[in-house]
Amino acid sequence: MPSPQPLLDTLDEVAVSLETAAHVLLFLDFDGTLAPIVASPELAHLPSATRSALEAVSQHPHCTVSIVSGRELNDIRERVAIDGLVYAGNHGLEIEGEGLRFNHVKAARLKDGLEAVVDELINELAGVAGVLVEPKGLSASVHYRRVCPEDQSRVEHAVRHAIPSNHPHFAVVPGKMVWEVRPRVEWNKGTAVRWIREQLGLTNALTMYLGDDRTDEDAFATVGRFVSARVGALQPTRAGYRIPDTEQVAEFLIWLSRVLRFADRPVMIE
Repeated sequence: MPSPQPLLDTLDEVAVSLETAAHVLLFLDFDGTLAPIVASPELAHLPSATRSALEAVSQHPHCTVSIVSGRELNDIRERVAIDGLVYAGNHGLEIEGEGLRFNHVKAARLKDGLEAVVDELINELAGVAGVLVEPKGLSASVHYRRVCPEDQSRVEHAVRHAIPSNHPHFAVVPGKMVWEVRPRVEWNKGTAVRWIREQLGLTNALTMYLGDDRTDEDAFATVGRFVSARVGALQPTRAGYRIPDTEQVAEFLIWLSRVLRFADRPVMIE
């Protein structure tokens, strides 16, 4: 797998495509991409510089912005709180915005079963300090960032016991210091990106996707290496580019807002 290139070092290549693009579709993860990773998920927030840049990009008439997050739809919409965006929660299982509305039917039917799994995990992990079992409607997360190292294997054991690999309805997906419990359906961030693009009639738009976690790899595969970027340390990825941290994501958004503002004329790269 080819190593991703530093995105901020290759902006001239992106700018050339922006000059001729009739429309731009920008997809962004939230935690670890727009907002820094924090000890507890409820503490995450969108930095002011990132918010300003994101608002500027979203206001361009030929750009559509979508936030694709593992968080519940209402949660991610309230944290970003910018009008005119498409919001995809629970890894794309629920989508709203720009006239779109989607709720995965099979995942919705499994909500009662998921609640039972969550209750089991809460009981099993009651004695583990720092663990957080987070129900999210159509999925759930077990966060262990604040769990001491010697207890982290206990968390994994409880998750694997509640949702074994042959479970008929749910699957476990590892993330950054979190175990994601998701319905066993043919749907992920990549299929959500494809669905949004098709529903908006923008299959030929220049599509960008920025994300930081394993769950974003499906979206990278859908978008292709140009223009997909993984945020964080250098590691194997399907993305064509990388961005070191959330601060440089903000820099990219500021650059993009400026380039889009002058997209009808030649773009000058300093």
